[in-house]
Amino acid sequence: MVIMRALCLAAMMGFPGAVWAFGDCAAPGYLAAFGEPGGAEPCDLRHEQTLSVNGRPFDFRVISLTSVPHGDDAEWVTSISSAMTRLAQVAESMGPSIRVPNMTILLTDRTHSSGGFEIHGERTTTRIPGECPIAVYKVHDEVATSDFAFTFVHEAFHCIQDWTWPTQSASSAADWWAEGSADYFAQMVLPGVSRLEGNYALYGERLMESPPYDEGHDYENVVFFDWLNSAVGPNGVADFIASMPPGGGYLPALQAQLSLTQWTEFTESYLHGFLAEPNGGGDIPAPAVTMEAIVTEEEGALDLSTDAFRHFRIDVVFPAGGRYEVSVDSSADLRSKISIGDDVWLEMPVQIMTCGEGIRTTIYGVTTTGPQDFTINYRRLGECGDCQDVSTQDACLVGEWTMTGGGPVEWMRANGLPANISVDVSAMSLRFLRGGDFTVAPIDVSVAADSDGMAVTGTGTNRDSGGRWSSSDGRLFICPYTGEISATVRIEDAPPSILLFGPGDAISLGYTCHGNTMETLIDIPRMPPMSATYTRQ
Repeated sequence: MVIMRALCLAAMMGFPGAVWAFGDCAAPGYLAAFGEPGGAEPCDLRHEQTLSVNGRPFDFRVISLTSVPHGDDAEWVTSISSAMTRLAQVAESMGPSIRVPNMTILLTDRTHSSGGFEIHGERTTTRIPGECPIAVYKVHDEVATSDFAFTFVHEAFHCIQDWTWPTQSASSAADWWAEGSADYFAQMVLPGVSRLEGNYALYGERLMESPPYDEGHDYENVVFFDWLNSAVGPNGVADFIASMPPGGGYLPALQAQLSLTQWTEFTESYLHGFLAEPNGGGDIPAPAVTMEAIVTEEEGALDLSTDAFRHFRIDVVFPAGGRYEVSVDSSADLRSKISIGDDVWLEMPVQIMTCGEGIRTTIYGVTTTGPQDFTINYRRLGECGDCQDVSTQDACLVGEWTMTGGGPVEWMRANGLPANISVDVSAMSLRFLRGGDFTVAPIDVSVAADSDGMAVTGTGTNRDSGGRWSSSDGRLFICPYTGEISATVRIEDAPPSILLFGPGDAISLGYTCHGNTMETLIDIPRMPPMSATYTRQ
């Protein structure tokens, strides 16, 4: 029986059974284990149950003070029981290392010493042998049961932390991961019921100033653990926590667990608002702008600095009516990209157009090594020229497209490409975004030919291409601003020649778009036009 096992364990641990007898809240010291102020009062058993995680059973029981009964206790107890069942399932999904202790939950309507909470939970480090005591301060009966359950599950995960990673969680320096992961765990158990908007906003503010493990960081780091769960799963989250050293010194541990590429991916997803709570919860909003620079000169530089595992971002606003080049000077230990009003990050240097109206750009700089200085350079190249009016877009064109017919290779073959030349081009995919930006997926090209009896081979790669687009009266205007084609050509045994090509000129082509099919037609001087068919992805 649950009670007998608890009494036996208490006796073996050297505590008098009468002191720790379950339900005997009047026993000296019992309520103190829950953080309740002095004195002793009788309490009532509301519920007890046995569950199992990783083949190891654990008991939990709910009690409340006899002197302050709540008319809604049955509803609260049902909420706890339901949450505990889901808690066991989520805990098991985090892997075989997870240990869940016996828990005793005290319901009380006393005001917690911190004050100001509608609902507040507290697990104490004072041990009842084999138990983790949790006090839930109910204060207002009208608080939603889901909010109450979320608070309780958060505290229950602290119990799991204490039993699974006792040395790592013993120090207050662990608050940054202990509190953030406890909110993440509660979201896993009770998806969609949390109201953490304040913590989400705080995360964006604090990560601009200092790394997530610095003093003062705690609950808002739920954002990081939500992303970590999406990247490595619940088991990976448990492994991450297990890797944290006791008492501090977290930078080397994070560097061992997270690469610069991973931190960059996290940063880009977070800054564009692509993160979501786990288990189908709500979206996590992108952070508010906390640093802004207004460009007023023809040429200038912004000297900036960041630190390991921060989310540094700055919005740079360019005035209307110009063509600008933006570049970054930094070490190899820092990653920095720019976004021009859409959900795409572009490598720098990049040309941006502010034709007709000013443009707000977002630039980030992140590192995992330590303090880093970097400089954003900008200079006005001139007027917009051929790409000046990007104001009209056919809604049919918005989306991601892959070439499924025609194109340069088919055109060359149809117009006299010699039989002894072969060309292989990887699938061409491009994406038209609302607002006028476009991106082209990386393209690989290989060529094999026979020129005057000598074998000629070549390979080319196009990376990070993008620019602006517009459409009007059946014409599609493509204005490339970024992109570099790297081509390697070899003739027989001669050393290879490496050629680099920058963004091409603006082009105009005819198009038709219906549903999931787009056809384009490019006029070629003194030759038949080049057609291509694209299918929407």
